[in-house]
Amino acid sequence: MVGKLQNKVSGLKSLILLFLLALTAFKCDDERPPQFEFMIFELPFTIIPGNEVIQMGDTLWITSSMADSIKEYHSDNFYKIENFNFNFSLGLFQLTGNQKSLGEQPGATTSFHFVQEIGTITYFGETFSDFNLVYAQEKYLSRIGIIPQSLGVFSVNFLGPSELELNSVIDLGVTEDGRQRIPVYEALFFIINEGNTNFDLFTENCLDTSTNPDNYREYYYIRKGTFTFRVVL
Repeated sequence: MVGKLQNKVSGLKSLILLFLLALTAFKCDDERPPQFEFMIFELPFTIIPGNEVIQMGDTLWITSSMADSIKEYHSDNFYKIENFNFNFSLGLFQLTGNQKSLGEQPGATTSFHFVQEIGTITYFGETFSDFNLVYAQEKYLSRIGIIPQSLGVFSVNFLGPSELELNSVIDLGVTEDGRQRIPVYEALFFIINEGNTNFDLFTENCLDTSTNPDNYREYYYIRKGTFTFRVVL
């Protein structure tokens, strides 16, 4: 009798152990880490005229009319991003010598007057100023004029934020094995005039720090996202 009771208890223990193992496996399955996916979005801008030389007092127009399906750099996929604040800045530099990198060149905001037709600049810094797009009819729009008031060689560029929250605007779904895919902001790439940025004039007057082919972020920042021009009388 005692033996039968022991066998029943032993069998019950085995069943409980199997149930706990299954429950643990299910919980582990449920608590698997998500798959984080780093994302870089490409924002195209046009600066006109695109000449190397402009006259003092003329207006350079910084414009955008980008659809809200934005291209992602790593995947080449387009993602619908509606009415989103990309929170980036407009940079203005005076280039004073090719022994100094762009970050070492003096800021030149005070060398320009600004015309804000579409979009706004809500804060003016010595080098970087807040640049705000207008979202309308499924596009991100801007038309900001800059009018040089000084002679010299200058560069316009854009600087993305250090952080952006993408979860509220992008749903990547799940992986093939059922884990959540989480978008993680890495950077914004700004492409001015499809990459025609008067780069030769830039390298004549500023140290080129984009020569390392593995540093794609610096390459885009300097070669595609920095537009250079000379102001003359």
